[in-house]
Amino acid sequence: MSKEYYLFIPTQEEFHSVIAHLEKLSKKNKTRFQKSILFAKMIAFSGLRLAELFHFDFQKHILRDVGKYGSIKLSPVRCSCSHCERRKENYWYEYERKDNTTRKRYKKRLAGFWTPKSDESMKSVPLNKPMYDLIQGLRLEGYNKVQDIVGSYDTLAYQITKINKFLPENYPKRKKLTAHQLRRYYISQALDKYRDTTNVSRLARHRSPAVTKLYSRAIEGLGEDMTDEDL
Repeated sequence: MSKEYYLFIPTQEEFHSVIAHLEKLSKKNKTRFQKSILFAKMIAFSGLRLAELFHFDFQKHILRDVGKYGSIKLSPVRCSCSHCERRKENYWYEYERKDNTTRKRYKKRLAGFWTPKSDESMKSVPLNKPMYDLIQGLRLEGYNKVQDIVGSYDTLAYQITKINKFLPENYPKRKKLTAHQLRRYYISQALDKYRDTTNVSRLARHRSPAVTKLYSRAIEGLGEDMTDEDL
């Protein structure tokens, strides 16, 4: 993978052009791109990792009394989905490769659970208005969690991946839109808003601000609050 590809983060204009193009295509087939647009927005508006989004339960994982719109609480989950089963299988493979000094910590963190990717077992992400509006819309449609909308982790990943077959003509060549790049898009927006790598590192659930600097770049100036137009 080239350095140029790895460092690519969509600009606000590029992200909006992709969404606008998909919405235009969806007029011919309403259901074909509906989920792709939804999940792309959810990651770009929250910075959730793909696994975090898949395990997102609107009833269990939302704290309503934290922040203006509440926050998303990320905590360990026992799960038998295909993603978690593969993760447990890989865990045992990696466990055998660890020496005695690191086995205990590794086992405590991963055995039998889906956990947020951090040393702490629980993290929270403040909800902004765009993400709040998306969740409220889904609740009104009768959905209580992401798994009600998409049946498997692999299908969720596919909904993001298939966007690359329908990118607008003016989108940068050889630059694919991935879930991880959408997460980095959110982190970059937050970095530009707060101008504080330490706070943004907490939003991103990174181990240190140094990691956040690698994952983001400052972009156009934003207002005090992240709105639909900002994101």
